[in-house]
Formats: sequence, C-alpha cells, structure tokens
Amino acid sequence: MWRARHVASCAAAAWVGSHASATPGHPALKHGTPVSHRTRYDENYVVHFDQRTRDPLWVVERLTKQRLDAEAEHPPGRRDARYLEAADVPARLRSRLAHYKHSGYDRGHLAPAADHRGSKNAVQSTFYLDNMAPQDSLLNRGPWLKLEELCRSVAQHADEVYVVSGPLFLPEREKDGLRMRHRVLGSPPSVTWVPSHFFKVVLAERGGILYVGCFVLPNGKCDANLSKWLVPLENLEAAAGIIPFPNALADDAARDALAAAEARWCPRGSGINAGRAREQVGIRHLCDLLPSGALAARKALPP
Repeated sequence: MWRARHVASCAAAAWVGSHASATPGHPALKHGTPVSHRTRYDENYVVHFDQRTRDPLWVVERLTKQRLDAEAEHPPGRRDARYLEAADVPARLRSRLAHYKHSGYDRGHLAPAADHRGSKNAVQSTFYLDNMAPQDSLLNRGPWLKLEELCRSVAQHADEVYVVSGPLFLPEREKDGLRMRHRVLGSPPSVTWVPSHFFKVVLAERGGILYVGCFVLPNGKCDANLSKWLVPLENLEAAAGIIPFPNALADDAARDALAAAEARWCPRGSGINAGRAREQVGIRHLCDLLPSGALAARKALPP
C-alpha cells in the first residue's frame, strides 16, 4: 500500500541519440541532479508538484464504483480537515497558506476530497496545498464541482476510471500577438502562479473498451454545460506538455482512432489527426459511455 506523504524527486533525463534515459553517473551530475518537481504517492492518487509554479503539474486518480460506494456509507466528512502546506517540499519552493490569504481565490482541489473518503486521514491528505491551485470561486463551486461529480458518476458505469487533472497557463491574443498574462499570489521570489485554465482527462474502462474524454475550462465564470469544454486530447497535450495516459494510447493507430471519435463530440473542432483513421471498437469517446444529457447544465432551482 502506498503511504501518504511519500515523496520521490523527479530524476533528470539525458538525451542519447533519439532516446531519453536517466544517467545518474554522468560527470555533470557529480553534485546531484537538479530537482524541479516532486511526486507524492497516496493510496488512490498521485500528485506531481511543480516547484516553479507552486501548483501541481498533474494529479492522477483511480476511481472504482466499489470503493466510492463503500466510502459513501460512512463518510468522515470535511469538517475536521485543515488546509496544510506540503511540509516535505522546502519552504522556499512550496505554496504557502499566506499566499491565498485575502487573494480572492479558492484553494482548488485537483484530487477532490469527495473522491477519497475512506478515513479522516484520507480526506486530510487531499487538503495539502501540493494538491491545490488558485481557482476562481465561480469555477471551483460551479462547473469544476460538476465535473468532479461527473467523474464519480462515470465510475458507476465503468470497471475502473482514471482521471488526470492539472492547471494550464495559456496565452491571450493582443494587437501585437500572443502574450502570457497570469496573476501570482504572494511576494517575490516566493509566489504561487494563478492558472488561466484547468483540465481533466477521464479514461474509463468497461468490458475491454477504453472511453476517453478531455475537458479544458477557463479559470473564471464559464458555462455550466460541460459539453462546451470538450477538446481533443492531442490539443490538451500540446498546451500542457504532458501525455496523460502513455500506455493506453501507445501507438499511432490508437491515437488516430481516438481523434476520429473526438471529431463527433468536440465543439471546438477536431484534432489534427481526426481524418487519418476510422474509429476502433476498443477506443471510444467518453460521451459514448455517458447517459444522454449528462454534461448539460443543471436547471436552476426555484426560489
């Protein structure tokens, strides 16, 4: 069993020909490999923390119907949980509680507490700041919350569900071209970056078929209809610089098949590979698994 707060430093890679490989014996590393990221392994999720932005680079979770149903019977709740700094990250490199004070931003979970309610310790573990990034309250308590609920509902229809979440820092178009503009919290040199967007990539397994869907939402007020925030996976990968599920989509045929499936669902256009292959039976879009209307906005409650 993986223990909470277990930390592993991310090893550097050296390019040898066209392949990357770790070379700890390299003479340039006499005094150690520079550390820029740290990884925390919890029982049902993993946090990869970026010490530059002081946000998670990504968080990956595993959800199952059996576990979520069992935890829902006697949930410990969030009342006793406290927001804590990640003490295993050096103070000068971690997100600080003081950064958020009077900032106007929520401490937004990447792995939500509602996904991990097996014990008080499990809930508390999600409240470390290495699992959070600054979120606008209109996102955190609205569409992002609905997306978290959607991931749990997907688990009711699948054998296993894997969710990769993270922040994005995307440019804005101005008269003279594209520029990166994002706020930071704190005081230089110790600041936490405020993302412009957040993403979730959901992979559900059922009966040997993989169902994949990718969402990118702006960090602010946005439409609660989640179907409007579906994007092709390859576009998210290009923007985030990560490959969420490298083993599941390990060959070009699988990736092309997913792109073809995405072309039917993504409102903002298809990925560049969409026209290269037909859909495959073994790879479908997440929307093919969901009930009709699952992504639609909630109806307003009567006053």
